[in-house]
Amino acid sequence: MSRGVGQPTVVPGCVAYACQDEPIPEVMVMHHSIAIGRAFYDIDASVDVQELMTEIESAVQAGGRFVRVPLSSDRSVDVLVSPGLQVSIESFAHRPLEIVPSLETEPLSGLDEYDEFDEF
Repeated sequence: MSRGVGQPTVVPGCVAYACQDEPIPEVMVMHHSIAIGRAFYDIDASVDVQELMTEIESAVQAGGRFVRVPLSSDRSVDVLVSPGLQVSIESFAHRPLEIVPSLETEPLSGLDEYDEFDEF
């Protein structure tokens, strides 16, 4: 699957819900994270992961050099990639967050007036 820069990869899937004959199509979003040594980071969705892996491989083949890993639009980490450094990239799909309407609740009656330290 290829994706454009700045657009997450969408993985189609289906979920069967109760009381329905046909499953409803569900959209899954691909996310990627990188482990550098013992540190773990989420990779920015706009990063071409294949290009990043190629850059890391070429840095190892060259004996070592800095590789910039974009973590978000305003944050990145520069890593001195060299032979012996353990680097792994994890890709996983998940459902995008759903917006759930907030529930309006009334304050519990009687509890606001209760003060257990009133006797002191």
